[in-house]
Amino acid sequence: MLPVSGAALQVLEPTGEDELYLVETPLPPLPALAGLAGRVTRGPAGDPLDWPSLCAADLTAAVLEIRRSWIGDVISTDTRCPDPDCRDRIDVSFSIADYIRHHRPRRPRGLIQAPDQDWFALTGAPVRFRLPTVADLLAVASQDRPAELLSYRCIDAGELPRALAGLTARSRRSRRAWRMTSAGYARPAGTR
Repeated sequence: MLPVSGAALQVLEPTGEDELYLVETPLPPLPALAGLAGRVTRGPAGDPLDWPSLCAADLTAAVLEIRRSWIGDVISTDTRCPDPDCRDRIDVSFSIADYIRHHRPRRPRGLIQAPDQDWFALTGAPVRFRLPTVADLLAVASQDRPAELLSYRCIDAGELPRALAGLTARSRRSRRAWRMTSAGYARPAGTR
């Protein structure tokens, strides 16, 4: 079952064509994974799922379920630390089922269902939002400012009170400064 939509998921055995698609697709990761899910998953009655309309988190869970069905439940890796002064062994192993169960969505306090289906609101605030769909991510993936465009698609801030609007603007500037610094650019004056 997909974690956000609750849709039941059936994973098909891969054909040779599916395996070649997985190995040889020239597509970037997101459209490739959406394409793979469209090829090898079905609903309980054997009907195809409408991946573009589903929440992006459902696609992530589906890809893990595909991997679990085809290869097995345990993801295990063994490597070395890339730092030349360290080179310690790193081994990680976990169950896909446990991972999905641990990361299942939970509704936070103060969150209510908005009148429009798929939209949520914060108690006492004029902000509405919805979870990004696969179509949202595909639409912004090749754009110059994907996070900003995704916000425009999925957040309806309405008329924010002056204090909240100021906080939001400062937060955006701070995130922009952090992204610039983490990308190796100089930090703007006046930011930490």
